[in-house]
Amino acid sequence: MTQTSKTPTWEDIPSRNAMDMSPPPHINLPKATQSGLAAFRVALAESAKRETTDPAAVLSWLNAKRAETHMEAELIPINQAKDWRIDPVTGDVSHRTGEFFRIQAIRVRGAGTREVVRWEQPIYNQREGGVLGLLARYNKGIVEFLLHAKAEPGNIGIIQLSPTMQSTMSNLKQAHGGALPPITNYFMDDTLTDVIYFAQHNEEGGRFWLKSNLNCVRLLRDPASFVTDDSRFYWATLGQIKNMILTDNVVNVFVKTIIAPL
Repeated sequence: MTQTSKTPTWEDIPSRNAMDMSPPPHINLPKATQSGLAAFRVALAESAKRETTDPAAVLSWLNAKRAETHMEAELIPINQAKDWRIDPVTGDVSHRTGEFFRIQAIRVRGAGTREVVRWEQPIYNQREGGVLGLLARYNKGIVEFLLHAKAEPGNIGIIQLSPTMQSTMSNLKQAHGGALPPITNYFMDDTLTDVIYFAQHNEEGGRFWLKSNLNCVRLLRDPASFVTDDSRFYWATLGQIKNMILTDNVVNVFVKTIIAPL
C-alpha cells in the first residue's frame, strides 16, 4: 500500500534506468488512502460470508471463450518479425517506433549468493512500466472483480483470466496504431471510480531490467451506470478467483499480485 498526502504525479515514480514514465494526456495517477483499503477489507470480509466461491460458472464461460478464439501463434526466426529490427552493431532487438521493449544483454558479477558468481544473458529492457488493475463493484453487498479473458500468444490455452486492465504505457499511448485497451476510462477518471490501493511492483528481475508496474484496484462509484457490451469480461468474487488460482493455467500471474494485498 502506498500512502500519500498529495496527489502523486508520474515524476513520483522512482526511475533508476532513465525510464520514460511520461503518460499520454488522458492518463492520471490515482489517489489512495489507507482508510479506503481498510474499509474495503472489511467489505471483503462481510462479502466472504455470503458470496459464492464455486468457480464453475466462470470456468464454463472461460472455456466457451477459448473455444471461440481463432488466435494462433508459432515461433518464427526473429529476423522475420515485422516492424522489429536487429541492430547490426550491438545485436539489440527493438521495435521500429522505439516503444514497447528492447532485448539487450547484461553482464553480472559478484553474485556470491547465486549458483555462479558471474554470467551474461539476454534481458528485456522496457523504457516504461505498465498499468495492472482490477475494477471492483458492490453487487447487493457482494464484492466482485471484473476479469478479462485476455488472449496472449505465449499463454497455455491462449486465453487466461487477466486483470481488467493489463497494459503497457506504449499501448496506452497507442504506439501500436490501434485502439486503447477496453474500459481504460474507468482507470483514469477519478469521477467514475475510487482507488482502493496502488503500488509499484517489480517485474521478474531475472528476465526484465529494472521494470516496475503500477498495480491497483479501483471501485466503481455507481455500479448501475457501468455498461459494457464487451463479452470478454466477467464479474467474479474473490472466493471464486482464489479457487481458480488452484486450477492450472487459468488465472494469470498479474491477477495474483493485485489481489495479494487484499
